[in-house]
Formats: sequence, structure tokens, C-alpha cells
Amino acid sequence: MNTIMYVLLGILGVAVAAVGTIFVRNRIIFLMGLRNIPRRTAQTVLLIIGLMLSTVIITAAFTTGDTVDYSITKQTYDLAGHADIILDGEVGLGAGGPTSGDDQNIAGDEYRRFLEAADAADMPDVDGYAGILVEPVPVVNSRTSLSEPDVNFVGLDPARMEAFPDIIDASSGDVLDIIDLQAGEVYLNESAADELGASAGDQITAYVESRPHDYTIRAIVEDTVMGGALDFAAKEGAVAPLPVLQDLFDEDAVTVILVSATGGVRDSLAAAERAEVQVNSQQAAVAQTPAGADGTLGQHFGTECLGAGQAGNDFAVADFQQLVGLVVPVRRG
Repeated sequence: MNTIMYVLLGILGVAVAAVGTIFVRNRIIFLMGLRNIPRRTAQTVLLIIGLMLSTVIITAAFTTGDTVDYSITKQTYDLAGHADIILDGEVGLGAGGPTSGDDQNIAGDEYRRFLEAADAADMPDVDGYAGILVEPVPVVNSRTSLSEPDVNFVGLDPARMEAFPDIIDASSGDVLDIIDLQAGEVYLNESAADELGASAGDQITAYVESRPHDYTIRAIVEDTVMGGALDFAAKEGAVAPLPVLQDLFDEDAVTVILVSATGGVRDSLAAAERAEVQVNSQQAAVAQTPAGADGTLGQHFGTECLGAGQAGNDFAVADFQQLVGLVVPVRRG
């Protein structure tokens, strides 16, 4: 938008300079042009109104565009936080494996092998990486009797959260740590708290396979990926340590691995592109195909597979901002 402003100001300057030159060098021509204004009042008024309306329309279009651009950009940065790249367990197309289904998690042994390879690798543009397990559950607030049928119950790897200071207390703005949670405690994000009428200290009940599990809300946190807000349309989430969720769902796996590139929330784009290359180079360390087994390594942007090749693991790498939609063009703009 700044470029458009500079171009329009340049055109205006040229026009004003041309009129000024005519006024200085040939004042009679200038005055002949002005004398039609009082002579044709109706046409003059109509022309001025038309110019005003066109200016208002163009200005409103630019203002609306800037507003939408800022709104989407801010919401994306607030949601994604320090997460720049995501590794998911979705199997790529064309390899003979399943292309859909609920069991697309990354197995625990694959996750641990990835961590070992990444820890031993030289990745200067990577701040850190952490696996998260996501399971949707219905939740009821015992105090208000309000319920939410689809809350993202997110388990965060407590040993890998240093690069993701995105669990933020909604009331104080302080950064919270997942390791501060005691047994039976969770963080609840603002969207879920709004739906449940919940506040810190309330007891909520999550139903897993129709079995109730009671938790106490330690704090209400902001809507971020690390706070369980994984989608613009469905941000309701609760957060607990990864081992708690793995025990609860009897699953040694993670849903995705989030990678943080060097830099902060808004200044990591260039590093994220280099970090993606570095992370991809570590895929080979966890891509040892067992005999007789097929796997796929596909590069995904959103839900579209842009390429696939043979590898032993079922990881897929994608820019996280593209996964949540309409974001990479905004960040790169």
C-alpha cells in the first residue's frame, strides 16, 4: 500500500508541476481554462461531485484492504506465535498408502528418532521443535453446567517448550510454563472459557470414550496454537503436558511437530525458509524403511500435496502459516 501511495503522490506532483508551469509561462492559457468554471456552474458542480465520489470509492477500497490485511495478519501472528513450520503425519498421495483417516499421528519412536537426529544436527536457523498431541473432546464446566462438544485437548512436550513462549496468561500477560501444571490441572484458552463460562479455579470434565475425567483450570490463556487454538473457526482448547494426554488416550504418538525458526514472531520469515531446508535434510535420519514396508515423504501446503517421494516415515512438511490459511501471502506482503 505504501508503494501505491508514493506512485499516486508522484503523479499528483507531476500534474501540479505541469499546471504551475503553464501558469508561469503562459498565464493567458491558464486564465482561459479557469473562466469556464463560473460560466458552466452546473457542469462544474457535477464534475466536482463526481471527482469526490470517485475519490471516496478508491479511498474506501484501499482502507478496507488495509483493514482486512492488518486483521488477518495480526490474527495469524497471534495464533501461530513462534511456530513457523509444521511436520505432520499425513501420508502423501500416490504411494499406495491411506490418504485419509483419523490415525495420521507420528509414532512415538519416529518422534524420538527425529528429536535425536535434530539435536545432533547443525541447524543454525532453528530455535527449537516440539511435538504436540491433539485430541478433540467434549467438555463440561461443573460450575456453570455449560458444555462445549469439541475442545482441542492439546498435549505439549514439556522438555521442548523453551523455543515456544506462547502460553500467555490472558489476565496478566505473563508467559506460563507447561511444567507448572500439577496433576489434574490444565490451562484453558479464552475461546473455550467463553463458551464454558469458565474462570481460573473452575473444575471441568472432559469425556474420553464416554468416560469422565475431571480437571481444574489453573489459568485462562490466550488463543494461540500452544493454547489449543488450532483453527480460526474453532479455537476452543485446553492444554496439558504431553505424557498426561498420551496416558489418557493410551497413545504413544504426537499429532504434529512444530518448528520455530530463529527470530521472533514477526521477523522469522527469511530464517523459516532456510530452516525448512535444514529440517527437510533431517528427514533422512528418520526415513529408514523396514523391509517390505512402504512410506511416503510428501510436501504439503495446506491440504494439497505438491510432491511425493519414497521414504520410510510418513512425515509431511509444510509452512505452518499456510496450514492455517491465507497467511503466507500476508506475511510475505
